[in-house]
Amino acid sequence: MRGYALSVVQAVDAADGGRLEIKLARHCIRHNIPVVDVATYFGVSRQTVYNWFCKGVAAAPSQRARIEAFLLRAVGA
Repeated sequence: MRGYALSVVQAVDAADGGRLEIKLARHCIRHNIPVVDVATYFGVSRQTVYNWFCKGVAAAPSQRARIEAFLLRAVGA
């Protein structure tokens, strides 16, 4: 949980685990991937990543495809 505020972790834990953005959030929290690294990788701001993780904001369609590919590589699914 290093690097993630308790409020972020709680919001992600309470969110719908079927959402792609929440799958990404849980992966990043579990593997201690900092929000700044996620933002840089996807070419978005840190605030955008927090919105995905905590506010229920859906990623743009172009980002969703990148998130899906990232998760497939990350978990080998």
